[in-house]
Amino acid sequence: MLLCFYIRETARLPARLTYNMPLLLNAICLYWASRFPRGSESSPKGNRFENSVAALRRTGLLRLPWGALLPFWVVAYAYLLSEISQNMWYRDAYHRNLCLASQKIPGAISALATGPKIPTIILLPFNSILEQSPFFLPPDGQPRCSLVPYGWLTLSLVFKEILQEHALQPYSMSILDRDDVFLLMDGSRWLEPLQAFYRDHYSMNVRFDLVLNTDPHPELRNCQLHVYQAHIAKEP
Repeated sequence: MLLCFYIRETARLPARLTYNMPLLLNAICLYWASRFPRGSESSPKGNRFENSVAALRRTGLLRLPWGALLPFWVVAYAYLLSEISQNMWYRDAYHRNLCLASQKIPGAISALATGPKIPTIILLPFNSILEQSPFFLPPDGQPRCSLVPYGWLTLSLVFKEILQEHALQPYSMSILDRDDVFLLMDGSRWLEPLQAFYRDHYSMNVRFDLVLNTDPHPELRNCQLHVYQAHIAKEP
């Protein structure tokens, strides 16, 4: 129980791990305790640890005052139950807002289309509304764009097929000066590292133009779209 409180307050873990890890440890301890042999004259002698536990059990030192501990357990479990309920309420509210924001994503993304080409949007680690919206939209209401994934999918054959389909090879250079390629990212986090990457590896000055920002529009603010295009900066 104390471990559960400690993990919840200090570790950056999902709630299901915070509560289930101590539960698993408690189950392991109970299993070990149930496997202790009962001391008897006919049973073979155990090891030193088992003999010590058996001696303490015979003397009554392992008998805990369960009646005195009962209020503590009731308060502790009531607190954990309230925390779980609050977490579920927050998650439910988040998913309701996500569902409402997802309905506005296709209309906002349509502004990026230039001619018959479908916009190709490169996702940088942002946990954006756009990459979560397909789960809340019907098949005929999906955003009219192609998404390039990030993370562990970059090691898969699917990622290579996506790059080949949208002519994104070599990856770093093929996204420059393209009217149909965009980057969805948090500018305050990624602009400087990306500019330093091109400057250090290719000796190029690259600028990232903000082409879509839904924050100034109250009806689209919860979409959280910050879309950029990469261009080679011309020397003055």
